[in-house]
Amino acid sequence: MIALLGWVVALAAPASATDHAADEAATTRYLRGQVVIVGAKGERIPAKGVKLWIRGRGDPALSREGGVFRLLIPKGFRPGDPFTIEAEKKGYRIQYPLDGGTHVPADFEKDTLEVRLLPVGSKLFLTDAAIENLIEQMRVRARDQITATSRTGEIDLGRYVKEWAAKYGLSLEEVRSEVERWASEVEANRGSDLLKRSNAAFARREFEEAARLSHDAAEESLSELAKIEKREQALATEKRSLRETAAMALKTEGDSAYTALRFDQALAAYRRVLDLVRREDEPTRWAAAWTDIGKAEAQIGIRVEGPSLQDHLSHSLDAFKQALQVYTRDQFPQDWAKTQNALGNVLSNLGVRADGQKGNDLLAQAVEAFKLALQVDTGDRLPEDWALAQNNLGGVLVYQGARTAGQKGNDLLGQAVEAFKLALQVRTRDQLPQDWAMTQNNFGGVLMYQGERTAGQKGNDLLGQAAEAFKLALQVRTRDQLPQDWATTQSNLGGVLMYQGERTAGRKGNDLLGQAAEAFKLTLQVYTRDQLPQNWAKTENNLGNVLMYQGERTAGNKGKDLLGQAAEAYKQALQVRTREQLPQDWAQTENNLGLVLRDQSMLTAGQKVNDLLGQAVEAHKLALQVYTPEQFPWDWAVTQCNLVSFLT
Repeated sequence: MIALLGWVVALAAPASATDHAADEAATTRYLRGQVVIVGAKGERIPAKGVKLWIRGRGDPALSREGGVFRLLIPKGFRPGDPFTIEAEKKGYRIQYPLDGGTHVPADFEKDTLEVRLLPVGSKLFLTDAAIENLIEQMRVRARDQITATSRTGEIDLGRYVKEWAAKYGLSLEEVRSEVERWASEVEANRGSDLLKRSNAAFARREFEEAARLSHDAAEESLSELAKIEKREQALATEKRSLRETAAMALKTEGDSAYTALRFDQALAAYRRVLDLVRREDEPTRWAAAWTDIGKAEAQIGIRVEGPSLQDHLSHSLDAFKQALQVYTRDQFPQDWAKTQNALGNVLSNLGVRADGQKGNDLLAQAVEAFKLALQVDTGDRLPEDWALAQNNLGGVLVYQGARTAGQKGNDLLGQAVEAFKLALQVRTRDQLPQDWAMTQNNFGGVLMYQGERTAGQKGNDLLGQAAEAFKLALQVRTRDQLPQDWATTQSNLGGVLMYQGERTAGRKGNDLLGQAAEAFKLTLQVYTRDQLPQNWAKTENNLGNVLMYQGERTAGNKGKDLLGQAAEAYKQALQVRTREQLPQDWAQTENNLGLVLRDQSMLTAGQKVNDLLGQAVEAHKLALQVYTPEQFPWDWAVTQCNLVSFLT
């Protein structure tokens, strides 16, 4: 045979009391810290047995050995929320945090709080920060004295100073003196910030001046804020520009690498573009990045061997589906159609690499995708896109026809012929020479399949037309200009020459087989295992076919040597064509290997005859694991006949 190119629901068990307790423990939050007593020289002494709680809340805690404590944070308190911590130790008050004011930490594991206590009456309470905090409290609380009949000068600030002094065990005069000292120092230092000067004015009962200074402080801050925001806007603009430039550079890197057939580099570049583009900001660029990723993944998938080939093709499929989230038919009909076309290609590549119903389903989905694309890509509006979709539709119809026996298979191949002819109405050699050559190559492929299935002169004529189509394609697809395309068409030409040689007796048939072998050997100069393992294996299989036919026609040791070379070619192909990754190709080559082993047994004597026949039977049985009558009736029938001929 020539080779052309459960959902499980996991039910949760009822939650136990232990489960609920664990959940509650996981959501319980504790403020951790240490209570210390500040000595006369500033030393910190851990304080055990100090009662701590959050003002207005219950759940007090006692500091333990070393002064450490763990205080429950009530539910509903969010990181950053302010609260006041209270401490109870006879004869002591909190020095820090000022008046116990703190906030809910962002990280309960890393953030801890030190609570400092001083004995009542300690002069260490009279810090500048404490005095300023007192004035800020006075400013807030003084508003409560304002009534409908209030007059300027009647506000009593002394009550707040007296209250504060009593709380910390200090005399009224001591506190007043410190407030006056602090205010005088601030006013003497004209470089002090405006808010400090406002507090100093307020402490001296100069309320209008305090308001003016606070207003100036606000205007000064707002002015600086405006400058920062302007810088941030400029920075954001610069960042956006750099991001766009980087995305464009990565896109051009990817495109250049793609053109150089360095698809791994292209894929990496395209993925970095996606890192720079957000769907909500630039939906079409985001979709375009996914399209590029899908194309690169597909190119890698059709070139590599082993498990990664399926991974890359599946990733390609997912990428195009991502793009279709933005490229809807209503909003972006042309992009939608192009993406449907690309999606069809990936589905087709997955389908031909899958066996059984899965492969058939994928090919059917590919046909549907191409037909959807053709609803937008009409011949009148978008002739080149329409021709591309027709070409691709023809390709997948060929794959379906090759899998289908009888008249239905012939009908599918006939539809493929029609699709290629339609594409060639637009893809002319004068206007689009490379596209014309591509479709000529594909047209030759379907004619070859039809010729293979057709007996007599009609079949010979179809094979002759196929050969002519391949030769026309090679006029454009030269080795110098398009080496991989040239190799593809050389391989296909080798296939049709082989079929012609097989059907032709005598010297002419031998010459055709020789030309076929030469075409496959030329192909292998480009299709190397390192660069294109799947194509290499396909060509090794095809070379094995023609060597087998030559061996069957050649007497003596030369014939045996040719059959041995054919067997070796099939074994080489099976290194890449594994059942797991390429089941249909694997079955094809196993069947071919069985045929050549049979031929070798006929030229061998003794026990080796039985060994070779046993290996041949085993190869055909392996092929039949994939070639079932339901999924591959044509191939099943051929392989079954081969097997029966050995056993009778």
